[in-house]
Amino acid sequence: MRKIHISHAKSGDVLAVDLFAANGSVLLSRGVRLTSGYIRSLAQKGVQYIYIDDKQTYDIRPRPLISPTVRQQAVKKVYETMTALIEQKKLLSRVSSLDLGKEYEKVFKDILDYLLKQEDLLINLSDLVISNGYFFHHSVNVATIAGVIGIAKGYRPQQLLDLGIGALLFDIGMTQLPDGLWRKKEP
Repeated sequence: MRKIHISHAKSGDVLAVDLFAANGSVLLSRGVRLTSGYIRSLAQKGVQYIYIDDKQTYDIRPRPLISPTVRQQAVKKVYETMTALIEQKKLLSRVSSLDLGKEYEKVFKDILDYLLKQEDLLINLSDLVISNGYFFHHSVNVATIAGVIGIAKGYRPQQLLDLGIGALLFDIGMTQLPDGLWRKKEP
């Protein structure tokens, strides 16, 4: 497989890894043959890089920091809770911090379990860059990197859990900003 910029993708290229939407659902599955319409749509959604199957590098398969399934479930939970907080703000109601903490504890335990099973952790930071659904994917990326750092520092299990939950929640204040402000591209 080979990583390419979306502008270098051609009709007929075969997607080598799943692409995920902002809410954690699969946007395009591995094995899909790209069309000009797919390429245009991906570029419009802010996808900058994709992995394609390539004859010369067919046997190269980078190992993800966390499994796609764990990532998908984590992003989905962050998406659900953050969008619920945004909606609740509009309704002037409050969410229970205890419930949120328990939900995020489960999310981070899944991430942590996967990280602890790895014999060697090699982070490909370029794979953590995402523009579509940045808000939700970024929280999962930060928690994953925090987990790696906590493991490297020799944190105890409860310390790792606290660190991970905090990392997942570090952007929670963004839910209280007007939509237009945090989606704003210019200074």
